[in-house]
Amino acid sequence: MAIKVVEDAKYLQLNKLRYQNIPNFNSSDTGQRGLAIGQLASLAILGINKLIEIDKSQFTASYGQSASELYFYNRLSEDGHFDPSGIQFKGIEVSRKIKVKKKDTIAFYAAFELDNSNPYEILNGSVFHLRVKELKLNYSKAKASDTRWFAPWSWGDKNLNDKMNMDIELRFYTSYVTEAGIIYNNLQIGKFNLNLRDMPLNPKADNAKSYYDSLAGDRLNGYSFIVPRSCGFATERQGEEKALRRIFSQGNYRIEVDIKETGKEKYIKTILGENAGQIIKEGSNQAIKFLNKK
Repeated sequence: MAIKVVEDAKYLQLNKLRYQNIPNFNSSDTGQRGLAIGQLASLAILGINKLIEIDKSQFTASYGQSASELYFYNRLSEDGHFDPSGIQFKGIEVSRKIKVKKKDTIAFYAAFELDNSNPYEILNGSVFHLRVKELKLNYSKAKASDTRWFAPWSWGDKNLNDKMNMDIELRFYTSYVTEAGIIYNNLQIGKFNLNLRDMPLNPKADNAKSYYDSLAGDRLNGYSFIVPRSCGFATERQGEEKALRRIFSQGNYRIEVDIKETGKEKYIKTILGENAGQIIKEGSNQAIKFLNKK
């Protein structure tokens, strides 16, 4: 599996956002504070995903990859650890290739992009979300429910109704130093999940095209903080001599991607997001019972 990070410093254009009205905290405004419903749902989904254990059997295939030594911003900053200026991270592409008649063929491809529909989330809260740009499964790595392996040479044997389930997890990590000299090493700052069910494997299936087309634009469960800039120094010229000036780095980070395919759905029969409200209401004990019944 391969990972490619897509960068474009002009993608967000935070400098073109409208001015915001910042309320005075001494005013009589007593608006509701706390986590928004959407954030609660995301946290619930992330929590319940930890309880999922898919069979370690021939019906399950797991694979992953990572990309490191990446930079979140295209320039240094003097304005702090979370200065969003110059964000160049635009998205990530994940692909898995196989040999078909001695030629490399795309078995799985997914492109995720930074959700720029509400850039104030980044500007005001220092968090960002991801959404699906494109996704397609051509050859599965796991065994399907009808016991056939979907190797390249078995393409013609695919059943029209063969389906596959997939769970994708993306994690963001960083290491940085604060102005106070505190070191954070390999700190996880974000996690995203995408849970796909009944993915058509046969391109001739009636719903194959519509299924994959409908994924475009879907927001992944979870969120990430923007990458903190590490505190350091840069050299500058002062007359005939060089001097040191305190600066903040371009934000070094790493991405890990794990993918699980399964040919039979033992534990989950509906998308987790549909049950988030019930999970919040009933609590973790009821959530565990819910999963054990599947």
